[in-house]
Amino acid sequence: MSDSRDRLFWRVLVNAATRPLNVLVLAGMAAAAILTTPWVLAAAVPVYGLLIASTIRDPKEADRLAGANQAQLPGGKRSLQGITGGLRTDVIAVLNEERGIKAELDKAPVRPDGVEEAVEALCDELIVNARRASDVDLYLQSVDVAELQRRLAGESRQGRTSQLSADAAAAIQEQLQVIDALGRRRAAFDDEIANLQASLGTIRARLVQARAEAAPPTVGAADVTELRDRMRALASGLQEAYGQNADSSPTPMKGT
Repeated sequence: MSDSRDRLFWRVLVNAATRPLNVLVLAGMAAAAILTTPWVLAAAVPVYGLLIASTIRDPKEADRLAGANQAQLPGGKRSLQGITGGLRTDVIAVLNEERGIKAELDKAPVRPDGVEEAVEALCDELIVNARRASDVDLYLQSVDVAELQRRLAGESRQGRTSQLSADAAAAIQEQLQVIDALGRRRAAFDDEIANLQASLGTIRARLVQARAEAAPPTVGAADVTELRDRMRALASGLQEAYGQNADSSPTPMKGT
């Protein structure tokens, strides 16, 4: 885990741990244990932990924290709205690397042509693609794969004697295949964001090295363009799979 992502993780965790409601519940249970029933203290810690986990997963709380961070994002036109969960943290970590690169370019005696513009364009695209990935996350969270598999088994059995059930089984099977493809491509997108953060960190390190050695930077816009092309290909595949699911026909209902 990078330093920037580490800091973001601890910021979110500390915010949840110090939320007034969570602290109040912990203090109340501790007071009850001291004054009345000592065993209540044993339950206080797991209850407090559940409250922290609930706060971290709360989309409204995440939006509030994101709002505080948005003022620090490079580029006034940018917003993290629509980017949810851990993906939001990963995107901010990448933007922090972008900020570091821009700071180093401002100090560089020789600025490599096109690098700042290429990094900015890459991060602009990252935000757009992260919103689309968040749409996929929301969809995947809304489906019960185990229930779909149960329905598939039932419709498949009945499909031996009913064409309607056979059609329903085929539709459910297709939906499960798309869900699997979405999950795999979504995981690949996460991997690419991690690679993107590491690669931008390397570019920043090379800029620091060049300044320390008073040498021309060994960084070019082509290095960033290659990263952009890779991310664009993954995002395109994710969008294609999501569009396939959105355009698929609903499962036929019996009796219609």
